[in-house]
Amino acid sequence: RRVAYAAGNRDAINDARRANHAINSDAINEARRADHAAEPERRNAANRSSYAVNCDAINDLRRAIHAAKSDAINEARRANHAAEPERRNVSNRSYYAANRSRTREEVYGHTATFSTEQINEGTNFDDHQNNIETAVMLFHHNSGLTRFRSVENLESEDETTRSIAKEDLLKEVSRQKLSSQQKSKLVAKYLKIQGTGGYLGATYGKNGNCHADAITCASCGVRTLNAGDNAGELAVFSLDELDKFEMNDDAAKDIDDALKEVNFETIPTSSMGDFITINPNNVRSYYKHTDHDGIATYYNLHREFVDAEATDDAVDTVTGDKQKIKCHICKSCQQYMRNKNDKCLCLANGYDFGDYRRIGLTPLNHLERSILSTVRLYNVIIKLQHSKTSDDGRQAIKGHCVAFSHDAPLKAGNIFRSG
Repeated sequence: RRVAYAAGNRDAINDARRANHAINSDAINEARRADHAAEPERRNAANRSSYAVNCDAINDLRRAIHAAKSDAINEARRANHAAEPERRNVSNRSYYAANRSRTREEVYGHTATFSTEQINEGTNFDDHQNNIETAVMLFHHNSGLTRFRSVENLESEDETTRSIAKEDLLKEVSRQKLSSQQKSKLVAKYLKIQGTGGYLGATYGKNGNCHADAITCASCGVRTLNAGDNAGELAVFSLDELDKFEMNDDAAKDIDDALKEVNFETIPTSSMGDFITINPNNVRSYYKHTDHDGIATYYNLHREFVDAEATDDAVDTVTGDKQKIKCHICKSCQQYMRNKNDKCLCLANGYDFGDYRRIGLTPLNHLERSILSTVRLYNVIIKLQHSKTSDDGRQAIKGHCVAFSHDAPLKAGNIFRSG
């Protein structure tokens, strides 16, 4: 019966199994996916719980291990430090005992020897790094050990020895004295650097005089001695090359209006009742050029330093040819002309301090300077030091001024206005 039953119902059983598997497959897969998705969060939660539970224990264990190791390490270091001097002493004693019978040459190497037979007045000391003879002789010279080494013989009991030592001393002193030619060369070198004449061959000055020219830049007004490191820094330019310093139309009109007679004023010049009529705007720095057609052009140049003396074939500086009107321009202002120096302290950059002499005023005395000054000078510290950028021996001056503002000009103005 069982065989017949299995044979008759096999297909039905298989169909039932496949149907049941198909029904449960989706549910099983869905359950697996849900379990897989929840597993990371369960693991993380378990890890966090485990870490929270064991954190204090782990930290305590780490601190205990560190403390144990630290004590052991420090103890080992102290023991090693305490034993080190004794080890060094033992090593030194052993080395000394082993080398007691050896000579200094055997221990440290052979002593250098040299001969002075080839040293003479024509010896070249340039190769002293590779030549032991010249190196030792150079050391003696630099350390002063050759400065009359037989000085002790001057007190010798032997007359001949004393006589020879005296002759050597006189020769040594004579070698230190400068000859007349050496003195002349040193003086000439110094005077040439300083720009002062008075020596043979002095050629300073464009007019053939014996002193260096103090050349002034027509743009910034800085005066430089044409000597030493500054020689040749100022170049000569003609007016047609100085377009960079030409005023624009607005600036030219402003200064042209300021120079008109309507701006003239009368001011006192002394306590005796003397007065002069001036135009205060004449203190401003400018140069006015008028061409052959009567057209005026204004330049940001100090007019005192634009002249016809810069060239032999120059013509009148007011109505002459621009190419024949020349002036000196310093190195800094030359860079400004080439748009390479925006911080140049020149007139074209707005740095015009004027000149009181242009309107006939006399120099201020000490009291006038104190009244007109907006600051009170408290201290001046000046330091003289050797110039590191020059080999001509000149000194550089560096100083600091400590000044405090005060209201003397305001008080003085109020007094004059009230009077």
